[in-house]
Amino acid sequence: MRPVNLKVPSPQTISSSVITDQTNSEPSVSSSLVTNRIQRRSSSTGLSSQATPQAARVRRIGLFRGRNPLRIFSIRGTGSPTRLRQSHVGGVWEFFNNGLFRFTPRGIGTVVRSDFFPVVGRYASNRRRISFRGQRLSQNSFGTGGGVFINGTFTRSRNGRVTARIVQSTFSSSAFVGIGGGISTGSQNTFNFAIRMRRRGRLLRPRRNRRR
Repeated sequence: MRPVNLKVPSPQTISSSVITDQTNSEPSVSSSLVTNRIQRRSSSTGLSSQATPQAARVRRIGLFRGRNPLRIFSIRGTGSPTRLRQSHVGGVWEFFNNGLFRFTPRGIGTVVRSDFFPVVGRYASNRRRISFRGQRLSQNSFGTGGGVFINGTFTRSRNGRVTARIVQSTFSSSAFVGIGGGISTGSQNTFNFAIRMRRRGRLLRPRRNRRR
């Protein structure tokens, strides 16, 4: 399969309160918990709890949860591998029928910044692969900002296991006035890693052999 180039969408509305779930029920990822998390997040994600005509037709068709093992291939910057594992092992990936996905890591507000996550973006898929790309940016009135970019693929092997190969880049910047003028500082961390996934829903579902 040729790589899929996906453009990150402008902020769009996915209403947590009206999304219908076509995945298998999973108590630890109930729609009410997701709704409560989203309502506490910044509106910069484009997520909203308000119903709209477009949002009323949005359905979740795939759900994946990160699990061990998580293998890191490379690190650029001073990012923490421990925090990466804490946020992605148990993190939830939701895929919707309108071509959008949402990644909600574990530890929002403690392990990862609440103004960086959840991340929303676009994806394309076939029976054995999902390609995705998303971002979230944050900025405040004090001159500080940053964001996260995430892209990669979910692949189903012949034995039915699903593995995600992910590149996640996080950057932050700040500006202040010093002697002689403005001063700006910043940092960037990039992880290239793979993680096993637990699947729910119809995306990447193995095809059953028909009896003759």
